[in-house]
Amino acid sequence: HTGGLGADVYIDAAGVQSTFTTGIASLRNGGRAVLIALFEKPVTVNALDLVKREITIKGTCASRNVFPDVIKLIDSKQMNVEALITRKIKLDDIVKDGFEALVSDPSEVKILIDIGAN
Repeated sequence: HTGGLGADVYIDAAGVQSTFTTGIASLRNGGRAVLIALFEKPVTVNALDLVKREITIKGTCASRNVFPDVIKLIDSKQMNVEALITRKIKLDDIVKDGFEALVSDPSEVKILIDIGAN
């Protein structure tokens, strides 16, 4: 809840155009977008909007410098990771219910794999 100002930080863990566009739009002036997803396809962005709103976009891949900030956001409930999980599956079902779902259904965002379940 930002009081209409927008979010300070948006973290993209989905890697698809729709969440990228929504995330950028949700930022306040001077906000930051952190891209941690591995985007399969290029995304488009309104560069004029970024300049006018002074939005910063940072991409990172497995950088340990990012994890402390992400953990703080999750711990303080500023980042709802449960909302990112679109499906929970067993390890044995990773191909059928995991990979195939991600490839065939663009609404799948993150699939949580229970490695202890058979």
